[in-house]
Amino acid sequence: MTQILGVVTHDYVLMATDRRLSFLDGPRAGRVADDDTCKLVCLCNAAGIAYTGLAAIGGKPTHEWIALRLAERGCTSAVQAGQVLAECAASELPRTRYSGEQTFLIAGWDWMPGESRLRPYLGLVSNKYDASGGVRTRPGREFSHFVNWLSDDRKWTAKVAGSDMSDAQVRHQRRLYNRLANHEVSSRTVLGEMARSISETAAAVRTVGNRVLCMCVPRSAVEGSLSGNGSTLLATNDDVSSASFSYYDPEYSELRQYGPTTVCGQTAFTDLVTETDPSRDYQSVQVKILRMPSEP
Repeated sequence: MTQILGVVTHDYVLMATDRRLSFLDGPRAGRVADDDTCKLVCLCNAAGIAYTGLAAIGGKPTHEWIALRLAERGCTSAVQAGQVLAECAASELPRTRYSGEQTFLIAGWDWMPGESRLRPYLGLVSNKYDASGGVRTRPGREFSHFVNWLSDDRKWTAKVAGSDMSDAQVRHQRRLYNRLANHEVSSRTVLGEMARSISETAAAVRTVGNRVLCMCVPRSAVEGSLSGNGSTLLATNDDVSSASFSYYDPEYSELRQYGPTTVCGQTAFTDLVTETDPSRDYQSVQVKILRMPSEP
């Protein structure tokens, strides 16, 4: 089981997830299958989607399955993405023998019905909960979709999916989120602490890894994109005008970054790797194309 942390304030959307896959059953149950698998999908540089559960659905790695299903629907909205994932998961997961939890956590910006401005929100698609939000005795074949908009009277809202945090971790993160909402610490500081918290969990829970992928989407970046200034995803955790990702591991090097799978409309990419050469002030990007728009 992985660990996913998502938090939204009125200025930032932050998400962090580990990258470890473990064997679910058989003689190697619980052992590490891979320690560097992407579990985070970026939607239109406005939202992040992470998962816990099956590592492959429909013969595809789950992160690719997410991107392909959204691209097939031409998805550009975070709330729409939750609806699509709930529908597709309910259709395709029953074909497998898997009977455990499958959860998709979404953190992003979207238009709240009845409003004319962007609002941050957390979305959850899961077979762990019934339609009323109660925890099922056993994960079912039906998937519920929940949307939690951040109201004006709240500074932040957060969600943990997969492996739980300890009480001490929860208290520490809450203090950080309050400070972020009050502009007392930077998003970079909070992302680093989110990654550190997941690494602490990894030391106690062997199915959680200590390699962590984080994503930050500032309000200003999404508003800039909507105003026609373009939309970019940068391999950095310093920029407040663009969506960005950052990769943490015990041998972390900011010169080589592994990014999220990305999807927007009918286009989807994966295996994003950036390499920076400071001597030439140069950055290269490598991606694998999953899907491109069909010809009109």
